[in-house]
Amino acid sequence: MEQVMNVMQRYPQLNVTFAHFLFLSEQPELLEELFAKYPNMAIDVTPGTEMYGVFTERRDYYRTFFEKYADRIIFGSDAGIPKYDSNVELVEAVYRVMTEDTEVEIWKLPARGLQLSDDACRLILCENFLRRSGSQPKPVDREALKRYVQKYLPLIRNQQTKEQIMRRFYE
Repeated sequence: MEQVMNVMQRYPQLNVTFAHFLFLSEQPELLEELFAKYPNMAIDVTPGTEMYGVFTERRDYYRTFFEKYADRIIFGSDAGIPKYDSNVELVEAVYRVMTEDTEVEIWKLPARGLQLSDDACRLILCENFLRRSGSQPKPVDREALKRYVQKYLPLIRNQQTKEQIMRRFYE
């Protein structure tokens, strides 16, 4: 957190999105202070194991928080990591927390949906990401990518991995 604060203080206009609610689900007042101080800072709702339980415990507070800061919150799921049985289930669980007033299980832990407004859901689930990233992928500067790979290639210890990378970028 100290590194985050140092960067934000140095670059207060930085356009940045922090994952997992910046691990501040138990300190939302601090998150509100940061939103006030850093106008281009956003967070995502990729589930940490604690945060959806906190959202449930302070449900009324968090419904108001999500509605107020809907333009600063971005959908995320960590789908694709092996810990969860089904990527679709995890994405659906996060979606349900935003849109429904039902019991939901995330990381095998109980949570309750926030049932946010349609406007807040539209921002959080789609529009914020598109506004921050654009609707079309940016072209990759292959020469810059090669320089980057070349710079960090010596740090890779596994020879087989190095060879795979070399073949991919230099053949």
